[in-house]
Amino acid sequence: MGHVYVIEFGTGAVKVGHAVDPHRRFAQHRTNARAYGTTIARTWLSPDHEDTYATEQRLIRLCKQRWRLLRQEFFPDADFEAVGAIAEALPLGIGPVVAGVAVTPGLSAGLDRFPVVRPVGSAPRLPSGWQWRHPYGL
Repeated sequence: MGHVYVIEFGTGAVKVGHAVDPHRRFAQHRTNARAYGTTIARTWLSPDHEDTYATEQRLIRLCKQRWRLLRQEFFPDADFEAVGAIAEALPLGIGPVVAGVAVTPGLSAGLDRFPVVRPVGSAPRLPSGWQWRHPYGL
């Protein structure tokens, strides 16, 4: 579990990242920003969710289509509001791939005894009319 975040620095550069403890991570960014003579101007933080690395990587890929990437996760020309809007639109967490019924990770505990919920790999052949799918349509 963790968060994806977007930070706008006083220079206008935007950074995206992910962290389990975003307040500690923001403090680190604040210290680093001070060392470079700038500040944190604005931040955006996602709700707590699973697989934040995948969410962060999706956000980076989408941002790279619009803005120049500088050093891993920094976009010097990005618009903070636009990056935040892209981040808001992303599905949070990938969750398990299931056959038939879409089940989110938090709801799947204990449901494996029901025949309609089968994680990938536990059902070698699907019942007639079922298909493999991802709960978020990915």
